[in-house]
Amino acid sequence: MSTMLPQERVATASMSAVYAFRMLGLFMVLPVLSLHVTDIEQATPFLIGTALGAYGLTQALLQIPFGMLSDRFGRKPVIFTGLCLLILGSLIAAFAPNVYWLILGRALQGAGAVGAVLLALLSDLTRDAVRTKAMAAVGISIGAAFSLAMLVGPIIDAAFGLRAIFLLSAVLGAAGIVMVSKGVKAPPLSQQSSERATTGILTILKDKVLLRLSLSIACLHATLTILFLQLPWQIRGYFDEGSVNLWQLYLPVMFIAVLFLRPLLKTTQQIERSPQVMRLAIVGLVVAELFIGLGSRLWVLLLGMLVFFTLFNLLEAMLPSLVSRLVPPQSKGAALGIYSTSQFFGVFLGGTIGGLLFQHYEGMGVLAGCIACALLWQLGLTGWKISPNISRG
Repeated sequence: MSTMLPQERVATASMSAVYAFRMLGLFMVLPVLSLHVTDIEQATPFLIGTALGAYGLTQALLQIPFGMLSDRFGRKPVIFTGLCLLILGSLIAAFAPNVYWLILGRALQGAGAVGAVLLALLSDLTRDAVRTKAMAAVGISIGAAFSLAMLVGPIIDAAFGLRAIFLLSAVLGAAGIVMVSKGVKAPPLSQQSSERATTGILTILKDKVLLRLSLSIACLHATLTILFLQLPWQIRGYFDEGSVNLWQLYLPVMFIAVLFLRPLLKTTQQIERSPQVMRLAIVGLVVAELFIGLGSRLWVLLLGMLVFFTLFNLLEAMLPSLVSRLVPPQSKGAALGIYSTSQFFGVFLGGTIGGLLFQHYEGMGVLAGCIACALLWQLGLTGWKISPNISRG
């Protein structure tokens, strides 16, 4: 296996950190926002779900345009613009007087849709021989950001309130700007024409393998968002108010889940085994959701959380690596844009549909929504096989 050059290690570390900073800022509210439904002016479960998922809609709408703009005007200017929008949205959400301003702030956070641009920049700065390793590092950083957010969000919320989470998100956005500015040397501006970029998008939209990967990331994040409308309340139900903080339960669960991640990633090294691994992971997610939704004891809930977060981290690290290996090189920016669009559209659907289900059917509605996502996901993977020699990027 090829070894990264020093500049490739720097680029991988920098892009992974910026991606993690950005996702940490977005993820920190997940484990706590639904608990504030009675504290936020004019809030309902549906509107809280909309606030959770609002950033996903703007992310989904702007991923591809931002990717195409970066092909034309350069990666770094587009990344700076996106991070500035993240900062602005975080500040609006921090000082929102009611739930509608909160939704606006979350939507502006998502308008900084530079996930695909960050991945494209990393691809620009790494050789084909090490690109899979670089993309896997980004996937792992996202999983780490998620795990950290599950701990930091409840700690900050308990100590300083919801506003402090959004203020920290703004600080992380500013740190990302500094890191990209100082730590990454921009490659020469791509000469790819807009006609070729459009052809790339049309090619990817006809690629069944990449469409399956896009469906996978959409269903994964829809399930996550739906689940977090109910999970904080379920945890609270086992304790008297104030007797335990959420992070005290998330900490051991997330720690053990991270320990399991490395050996599980070894099962994905052979690309042809990826469809089977994903199908088994979906079954595992359903089992975890049943434990979380129907378990009558705390240890059953914790076991379900452990299985769910372990498999979430596995898939979150695995999917970007697969995209980087399967994407046609001439359509790299477009393919990553479609993949990221699918991810965040899943967040939006999970928040809005999950909010409706929770408002009208409570826990059973949330469980039904999660299982419906899994069934759709399994259906989309039907008949999927990958040849050992299919890698194109």
